[in-house]
Amino acid sequence: METNDAASPLLESIGKLIREETKQNEYRVLLWAEVEEGALSVALFVERGNHIDYVGPSWDKNYDILFDLWYLQAANRWSEIEYLLERDTFKVRFAYAEEFDPEEESFDRRDRTVQRYFGEKPIVYPPWDDSLPTYDL
Repeated sequence: METNDAASPLLESIGKLIREETKQNEYRVLLWAEVEEGALSVALFVERGNHIDYVGPSWDKNYDILFDLWYLQAANRWSEIEYLLERDTFKVRFAYAEEFDPEEESFDRRDRTVQRYFGEKPIVYPPWDDSLPTYDL
């Protein structure tokens, strides 16, 4: 996707959203998102020297802005966005469905993308929340 005047404020707002979500200005942060009609998957990764922290998105934040950016491209829309924020600058890469192996899981592709930006460092995920409610069928 070529950025244009309409995309610029959205891209800047995404950077502000990342900064607000991670409260980071010291470390590089990667937002990886997969977007399709009616569905959005977002992950944030913070580089911390010898490891990478996963930061789960707060869904009370306005991640719908990614849909706004996605809708700007009328034909051949991108499928994934890689948004690297480093201090007050950012780089954005859009990936298209034809670039992917249809048999590959998006989590594998996402982890490979994180490694491409930050190197072969372990990704640290927060502990699983065992307090989640359970239901009987």
